[in-house]
Amino acid sequence: MKDIDNGVSVQYTWNESSVSCLLSDGNLCTLESTIDHWDCSCPSDHICKHVLISILYYQREHQTDEDAMGQDIQV
Repeated sequence: MKDIDNGVSVQYTWNESSVSCLLSDGNLCTLESTIDHWDCSCPSDHICKHVLISILYYQREHQTDEDAMGQDIQV
């Protein structure tokens, strides 16, 4: 979240079975249907911050006001 707060942004390209995520820092990630299926241009062998930034940035940018406030409690 710190990187996003410091101005890192993501551009998404939706493919048939994946999404390509171009980060403003120059890294390119490809995400598939599960968190276990990803690829990133950085040298990390494990899930990296770029994959997480791609997911969190999308969530933050597409969160509705209702989601941000939480669901209404019904009695």
